[in-house]
Amino acid sequence: MQQLPILVPNDPSNKILLAFCQQLVTNISPKYIPNCVAIDSQKGDCFHNVAKYQSQYGGDVQYGWCLWETPGLILQAEFHAVWRSATGELVDLTPHHQILEKGIILFLPDNTRSYEGIRVNNQRIALLDDPVIHNYLLAQEALFLETQHYMNDQRIKLDTDQQCHAAVDQVNNVLKQFENAQLAIERLIKKRFPRNEHCPCVSLVKTKHCCYSTSRCRTH
Repeated sequence: MQQLPILVPNDPSNKILLAFCQQLVTNISPKYIPNCVAIDSQKGDCFHNVAKYQSQYGGDVQYGWCLWETPGLILQAEFHAVWRSATGELVDLTPHHQILEKGIILFLPDNTRSYEGIRVNNQRIALLDDPVIHNYLLAQEALFLETQHYMNDQRIKLDTDQQCHAAVDQVNNVLKQFENAQLAIERLIKKRFPRNEHCPCVSLVKTKHCCYSTSRCRTH
C-alpha cells in the first residue's frame, strides 16, 4: 500500500482553499510561516513543543490549523500550535511527517480554539467529486472515531476479556475498511492522473516526476 502525498498547498489565494478556511475561521486568511524545528521537539507533539519553548524563551502559543493538500484530491486542516514571539512573528517549531520542501507551512490562525488535552480530528474536503474520494474521507472519520473510542475504553478499563477482544476486533474491522478505501484511491490516481500527463498540482511537470512520483508515494 502507498502513502498518499500530503503537501503544503502552493497557492494560498486558491478560491477553494479560501472557502475551506472560511468554514474553519471566518475573516482570517492563511499565511506561510517558517518551520524552524526547536531542539528536542517531537513529531506530532506541537502543543508540548510550543509550551516547552515558551517556558524557556517567552512569547506565546498561537493555535490554528496547518493546511495540507493531496493534489487534485483532498484538502485537509490539522489542528496545530505554533510559537508567537513578543513581536508577533509566528514560527512553527514542530517536525512534520509531511514533506516541507521550502521549510514553510501554510497556517490558519484560530483564536476561537485552544488545546484541552483532547485530540482533534483533521477537517477534510474533497477536491474531486468522486464517490471513491467521499468514501475515503468517511473511512478516515470512522477510523478516528473508533480509535478514540478504543482509547477511552482502555482508560476506563473494560470489565472482561471478552469486551477487550470485541473492542480490538471493532478497531481492526474499521482499519480494514480504511485500507480498502485507500486501495481504491490508489486505483483512482492511476486512472485520473496518468504518469505521463501533467500533475494535478499545475506545476506542468509530468505526474511521474512530481506529486505522485514513487519517491513521494512511499510504500508502507
